[in-house]
Amino acid sequence: MKKTAVVILNWNRSQETIDLLERFLDLECDNCDVIVVDNRSCEEERLILRSHFLEKGLQIINEPDIGDSRSSEQYPPATLVFLKENYGYAKGNNYGLRLAEMRGYEFCLISNSDVFFDKPLIKRMESILESDRSVAVVGPRIVDLRSNTQGPFWKPGLMIDFWYQVLWPILWLPRKLVLSLIRAWRRSRTIVYPYRVFGCFMLLRSSAISEVGYFDEKTFLYAEELILSEKLVSKGYRTAYVDDVNVTHAHGTSTQALGERKRFQANLSSDLYYYREYRHYGPLRLKLVEVGRKAMCFIWMPLVKWFSKLLQRR
Repeated sequence: MKKTAVVILNWNRSQETIDLLERFLDLECDNCDVIVVDNRSCEEERLILRSHFLEKGLQIINEPDIGDSRSSEQYPPATLVFLKENYGYAKGNNYGLRLAEMRGYEFCLISNSDVFFDKPLIKRMESILESDRSVAVVGPRIVDLRSNTQGPFWKPGLMIDFWYQVLWPILWLPRKLVLSLIRAWRRSRTIVYPYRVFGCFMLLRSSAISEVGYFDEKTFLYAEELILSEKLVSKGYRTAYVDDVNVTHAHGTSTQALGERKRFQANLSSDLYYYREYRHYGPLRLKLVEVGRKAMCFIWMPLVKWFSKLLQRR
């Protein structure tokens, strides 16, 4: 039996999900099976997924039937799970994680549908988990469509979420210089151990994720990796980042339908929940985080956009 199950959460991006599924089946067919979890997409999108799985002779199950899945020596290369509701990122992925654990997979790879890679990478990531039992999460180098690296991330606090946000014009260049030094240091090492990695593509140790209770289902979108990392740290687990494995992430495409303001509110709400429930911030510190985020979103970023447009006109 294969060690890794890949969980791809789909919501109204069926063709993109199918493309990624086929990439896994083509490049990683000997290393993983795939579980596609449809988070109650519209009927048209569900039909696209269903038709593809039927055409390929792959397994389709509905949410009420997940519990009927029993341990076996062999499972189909891909399984499609239709959920009854859109439960959000955390709970939607938890369905896939629990099914993977039920089926006996040692590791589980969480992947957004808007991720691209062109060579096998699972074995390299598995090797980190196999060599160090204290590691529960492994993340690769993730770059966006402009070749900017996304993560890894160190533990956040008021320095980042208040002072940097409020004093952004003053602190932008010093932070940029510090980050460049950190990246240079990181590239000189095979593995580093940050607070968290980017959640669009990460390999998890199934037993550790089960031990901490999976993703916190009180969040609908955002802060899932922050909360998971804090839960794992409390149990003595570490997160590893490997720079010699990389994927491309079309950042933002999976949430663009929400609109900028709704994304901001969802992000802020989840982060405040993380700070309140897992970092035990009181009302004052929570308010400072909120002020900092709003300063960046509603003052500095609009000014940057206005200034950019002004320069373009000239």
